[in-house]
Amino acid sequence: MPELTLDLGGTDEHARRTAQFARGQFAQIGVRLRIELNDWPTLQDKVDNKQCQIYSMGWHADYPDAENFLQLYYTPNIQRGTNNTNYSNPEFERLYEQAAVTMEERKRVPLYAKMIRMINEDCPVLLLSEPISFVLYHPWVYNSKPHPIGYGYLRYIRIDTAARAAAGGGR
Repeated sequence: MPELTLDLGGTDEHARRTAQFARGQFAQIGVRLRIELNDWPTLQDKVDNKQCQIYSMGWHADYPDAENFLQLYYTPNIQRGTNNTNYSNPEFERLYEQAAVTMEERKRVPLYAKMIRMINEDCPVLLLSEPISFVLYHPWVYNSKPHPIGYGYLRYIRIDTAARAAAGGGR
């Protein structure tokens, strides 16, 4: 039975359960999975130095455009450290570079769709989860419009201090 190593960034219960799940899934296809539980800095060093066979990490968008995720598979970004998968596909590069200079979204989106199909076919990553956030607000909090990216929206929140005080909130 072939053996691969999965490096995880954590030693807590969640990391252990993830390891157990992954081990069971790989066993179903005849692959033994050796687990390495690392602290986060150690995992980052291993990934940066290309010392992992399989690892678990995430990416959070900085801006609302598919390019923010597609850059993770662009070959020149291997050396820059963004393409940690070491994925390289000349056709993907050509489309990525074309999309980078295409200003009109209606022309860029079909290029993105082609690149996403290529990634799905080549499968350099396995997307395991998408976190969901829940937010509760007091009735005296206004103008909050959470966005999936989540950066900067708190600066627009307005607090009705009189309603907050009437509800028993502090200053």
